[in-house]
Amino acid sequence: MSLFNVLIFFKKTITVLGIIVLLLLFFQVFSFFQKSEYCNCVVVEYESNFTGKWLKHSNSTSFEVRKTEECIALDVTIDNGTGAKEGRVRWAECLSGPDCNEAGNF
Repeated sequence: MSLFNVLIFFKKTITVLGIIVLLLLFFQVFSFFQKSEYCNCVVVEYESNFTGKWLKHSNSTSFEVRKTEECIALDVTIDNGTGAKEGRVRWAECLSGPDCNEAGNF
């Protein structure tokens, strides 16, 4: 095997490895922005306790990170299923990353 063939082999190998690394980075970054199965769930006594556009509130009976399906069940029980941005039960779905307790808090 000549030196030229060895260099071509290494060049192809480095190119393939570079493409694999880029694909792995792409999938890692993309998965960070996927929704998780958790949400920032807020329950208040009166709908007027919400002071912002979404979850910002002045007095809550419950303010915690919980599974989205549990918060939706609370919404159905308390508000007859008015949705994530209306009624006494509101939630913001969290992405696959830190700071879930800050999601939608505006």
